[in-house]
Amino acid sequence: MGDDKHHMLLWLDTETTAIDPADGQLLEIGMRITELDGSDGSDGGDFSFERVLPHRSIDYTSKTREAIAMHSRNGLLDESFNQPEDFCRSVDWDIQGWLTDCITGLQAHGPVVMLHVAGSNPGFDLGWLDAHCPGVRDSHVWRGHVSHRNLDLSAIRLTLMTVGVNPYAAHRERTHRVHDCLDHDIHQWMQWVEWVREHMNADEPDVDCDFGPSLAARFGREGDRV
Repeated sequence: MGDDKHHMLLWLDTETTAIDPADGQLLEIGMRITELDGSDGSDGGDFSFERVLPHRSIDYTSKTREAIAMHSRNGLLDESFNQPEDFCRSVDWDIQGWLTDCITGLQAHGPVVMLHVAGSNPGFDLGWLDAHCPGVRDSHVWRGHVSHRNLDLSAIRLTLMTVGVNPYAAHRERTHRVHDCLDHDIHQWMQWVEWVREHMNADEPDVDCDFGPSLAARFGREGDRV
C-alpha cells in the first residue's frame, strides 16, 4: 500500500440481542488476526480472541425477541447466564492487552504492523464495540496499529449478486457464534482472493485474454504492488 508496513486483517464479529446497541445487549465478541489473504500468519501465536459476556437478565422486547430466540437455540444465552459475575467484566482491558501482545509478537523481528478491520459488516460490530468497550478504539495500540480502512465482505457479496451469483444460497446453517462466523468470513474471503489471483492477469499486462485489462490497469498503475 505504498509503505513498508506489514498490513494484516483484524477480523471482528459480535453476537448481540438487537441491531442497535441502545436496544439490546452484547453477548459475545470475537477477533482474529490473519494475513491480508486470510491465511494464518501467527507462527504459532495466540492471535484469536473470544469472550462470552456475563448477564443475569436479558431485555425482552419487540426489538430483541428474534435474536433472543436464535441465541437460545444455539446455547449462547445459557452460556452467558452461567458465566461468573466478575468474568469478562474487564473485557475492554482484555481486548487491549490481547491486541498489544499480538502486535508486540508480530513486530518482534519485522516491520510495523497495520491492521485493517474485516468482517461481514464491520460498521455494525465496531458500533457495538464502541458502545460496550469504549476504551478499545481510543487506546494507544488501536490508534497506532489499526487503520481507518475496513474490509466489508458485504461489498463482495453484493458484487456477486450483481453478476448473478447468490453468495447466500448454498451455505450450511450457521450457528451464529463468533467462532463459526469468523471461520465462514475468512473462508469466503480466501476463496475470493484465490479467484482474483487466478483471473487478474496482473503479471502479464500485455497478454490478450478474455478478461480484458489487468486489475492493475483498471484500478491502479502497472507495476504497482502492495
